[in-house]
Parts: sequence; structure tokens; C-alpha cells
Amino acid sequence: MPDPDETGGLSGFRAALEAHGGGMRSPLFQWMYRHHDALLEMFSEMRPNWPRVTAVLSERGFAGPDGRPLRPETVRKLWLRVRRRHGTGQARGKVKPVVTTTASIPVVTAEAAPEPVNADEVLARFRAKVNERSGRKP
Repeated sequence: MPDPDETGGLSGFRAALEAHGGGMRSPLFQWMYRHHDALLEMFSEMRPNWPRVTAVLSERGFAGPDGRPLRPETVRKLWLRVRRRHGTGQARGKVKPVVTTTASIPVVTAEAAPEPVNADEVLARFRAKVNERSGRKP
């Protein structure tokens, strides 16, 4: 029986999936993902004309699923999925683990218990602050 922790088998598994298209992203998705930052900058400078973008991508050899021609609406939706996926990946990369020590954790005792919060007082303070910032007179 093969060892389930064997890493050498993983590369063979990936190659088999890529050969048969099993769950891998389309070549256009992968290309857009790799060039996300440059495309985002370009599309922010000038609004994308999706029929023209689709024509250029088709000229470069990209095709839809099963070799069908690309459609502008499909390319636009794919770009939105790439943006969402790239944003998720960036957010995951930016998350830093929180390291706490026992000295930084406050200990709440019965004597140090906070006063009960009165919702009306909190709302009145909030309204006063909003009125102050907006320039309204009390």
C-alpha cells in the first residue's frame, strides 16, 4: 500500500490532473491571475471595451472551454472572478498571527468590573458628536 504522506506522488497526481483538465483553472484565468496587477492598472486607466479585449485575447490564442471562441461577457465575468480570487489571496497573505503573552491579557476582577452601559446615554453622546461634526447647533 502506498504511503499517503509521500510527496513524490503528488507531482504525478498534479500532472495527471493537468493532462485531463481535472479541476484546474483555464489558461486564460491563470494568465489573468499572473498579470493581475498590470491588467488592473491598465483597466483603471481606461475602461475595458470587453469586445475588443476579447478579440485581442482570441488573437493571442486563448479560447473558451472545449476550444469554443471567447465571448465578451464570459471574459468580463472571468476577470471579476480573477479579481475576487486575487483579493482573497492577498488578504490571506497579509494576515499576521496575533502573538499575545499572559502579561498583555487584562484580568478583570469583581472590583474592576465596568459600569453597566446605558444605551440611551451612549446614543445621546453619539448624536451630540454627529451634530457637533456636522455643524448643527444643539
